[in-house]
Order: sequence, then C-alpha cells, then structure tokens
Amino acid sequence: MSQSKVIIENQDFNDLILKLKEHDERAWSQLNFVIKRIVLKWLSNKKLRPEHAYEIYSNTIAVLFEKFRELQFSSFSGLKSYVFSIAENKVKEFYRNDLRSKMQDRLDDVPELCYVLYMTEADGEVASEVVNKIHNLFNKLSKSEKDVMQLLYNEERTNKEASELLGINEGNLRIIKFRALQKLKEWYSHGN
Repeated sequence: MSQSKVIIENQDFNDLILKLKEHDERAWSQLNFVIKRIVLKWLSNKKLRPEHAYEIYSNTIAVLFEKFRELQFSSFSGLKSYVFSIAENKVKEFYRNDLRSKMQDRLDDVPELCYVLYMTEADGEVASEVVNKIHNLFNKLSKSEKDVMQLLYNEERTNKEASELLGINEGNLRIIKFRALQKLKEWYSHGN
C-alpha cells in the first residue's frame, strides 16, 4: 500500500473532506496523487490508449471538483466509488463519440452527397444530372427526414437549433439524420 494512500485512510476523513470542499490545494494534490494512479490503472485495463485514458481521467477529476461541495462521503472507499462511476460514464461517452465520428466518416465518403447536401452550385450537364438525381432521392425521404436535412444542410443550423425548431430532442434528430444519410447513400449507390 502506498504511503499517501495510508495517509488518506488514516487521517481524519471528515477533515480531508472539509479541506477538499474549501478547495485546499494540498488536499486536492494529495487526493489527485492517490486517485490518479488507481483510475489510470483501471482505464489501462480497459485497453484505452494512454492519451485517451489521461483525457478521461482529467474529465473525471474536473467533474468531481465541480460537484464536490454538494457531495457527502462517509469513507474514502465511497469517494473512490463515486470517482469510478464518473470515470465509467466518461469511458462510455468516449466510446459513443468515437463511434459517432467513425459512422460520420463513412457517410462522408460519398462526395456527390456532400456536394448536393451543402447546396453548392453545379456546373455542366453531368453535375446537373447528379443534382437532379439527388433531389429526386431527397423527395423519397419521409417528411421528418426532409425537415431535418433541410435545416441541417440547406439552412446550416446546428443540431441543437434544428431540434428546438422541430420540437424533438437532439438524440432523435441525430438518428433521423443518420438514417436519412444512409438511405441517400444507399439509393445513390444502387441507382434508385
């Protein structure tokens, strides 16, 4: 057992909590020293790259620091459990964001879709054929899909703005957008 961990577990835990709530630098350094090694080891067991593990740890400590004054802990193990629950949520958030970016990258591989979705001007007969084809495919989308695509790509609204205008939450908006892009990509590649 490390010396600092023994110090934290043996010292008056309530005194440590009070110092942490007062944002005492020494108390936070001591807590950080102990928690950092434990959490980073746990994150490395989850097969995360060191830079991702450190980023997740930093986000975890930031959340803990922000909410610490509102929290009550009766033991160091309770504090560790809370830190691990934050870290677990940050890991899930990391994997969700990583998956979203990979899915978006795959959808962005069709340059014609990006071209038409951003409504840039087309030159020549070939370009106008592509534009007409995409507009015809766009008309095959459901009303909700058309509304989402129109707001996001033609009016260049953010997900938050579009979801507020449509009266749906951002998660549903992202799903509708993803499915609409998948349909357009599939229809375009199969010549429908």
